Formats: sequence, C-alpha cells, structure tokens
Amino acid sequence: MPYETLIDALLEEGRTKSEAIVCKAKTEAERLVHEAQQQCQILDRETDATIRRTRSTQRTAILSSARLSVRHVLLQAKREILDTVWRGAGQKAMTLTGNARTAILNLLLNEILSVTSSQSPRVLIDSRERPYLEDILRERRIHVEEQQQGDLRLGMRLEADGEVLTNSFAGRLAKAKPELMIELNRLLFTEDPARVQPSTTTSKRER
Repeated sequence: MPYETLIDALLEEGRTKSEAIVCKAKTEAERLVHEAQQQCQILDRETDATIRRTRSTQRTAILSSARLSVRHVLLQAKREILDTVWRGAGQKAMTLTGNARTAILNLLLNEILSVTSSQSPRVLIDSRERPYLEDILRERRIHVEEQQQGDLRLGMRLEADGEVLTNSFAGRLAKAKPELMIELNRLLFTEDPARVQPSTTTSKRER
C-alpha cells in the first residue's frame, strides 16, 4: 500500500472515529442536559411545594393567632361586662331604701338568729340601718348596739356567749357569686331558643 494511501486510510478512520466520538459525546451531553432539566423541574416542583407548605403553615399560624386574639378580646369584654353588671347590682342593693331595705335586713336578721341558741344575743348594726330595723328589734326585744362601720351596711353582727357571727348582704353575695355569675352569664350570653326558632323555621321553608 502506497504511503499516501495509508495516510488517507488513517485520516478516514480518524474522521470516522472522531465523528462517532463527537456523536456519542453529543448524545451523552443531550442526555445529561435532559436529566439536568428534569432534575431542575423536580427541584422547582419541590420548591413550589415547600413554599406552598410554608405559606400554608404560616397562614394557619396567623389565623390561629388571630382566632386566639379574638377569643381573648371577647372573653375580656365578656368578663368586663359581667363584672360591671355585678358591681352595679351590688351598688344598687346598697342604695335601697324603705320597705325593700327593711325586708333584706329582716331576712339577714332571721338567718343570723337561727344559728344561735342564745336567749339574749346582742346585735350590732350600723347606725344608718337603725331606721329600717328599729321596729323589728323593738318588737323582738333584741338588745342592739349601734356603730358606724362600712362592713355592717345592709347587715349586722351578733355576739352571744363568746360567739361572734356576721351576716350581711355583701357577704352573702360574695359567697353566692360563683353560682350567680354562671346564671348571669347564661342570661346575658346564651341565645333564647324561643327567639332562634322562628328564623330556623323560615330558613327551612326557604330551602
């Protein structure tokens, strides 16, 4: 084989192998690019999903926090309403006059006398309560002493045989407060079924 023919043959073989190598390299490059694109798409989807989950978590946290804040505000308002009504009721009772005040003082007196066996108890009252209790105490021949102190307003203290008992509207009210607050809460904040029923009936008819 002439030298030139050998060179041509080698060059031709080199070109053929080169083209095969280039073609294979292109194919491999395209495969790698495709895989990279797929991985990028997967990563994008995962990123989007992560962002959505993060946003969903943040949204849930924000809404939960808002609900808690609203609940706290409503509970605080409810507590203030109950306290205001309660204070108002106590203050109003202290301003009672006439037969209404006499009736309450008489009930308190009967209660305190019912728990003592002494035949000659001594009752201490605020001097400002005397006009409402004077006739009752005289009729029942109960020894009474007058003082002027706030804790005996709308109430009295009994002393007999070393025993000291105090009974007052404020004290009775404080003891009954838990149960009364439950009832007050029900009356103020529970819907009356009788009022709800007509709208429910109307709603059913509309359907």
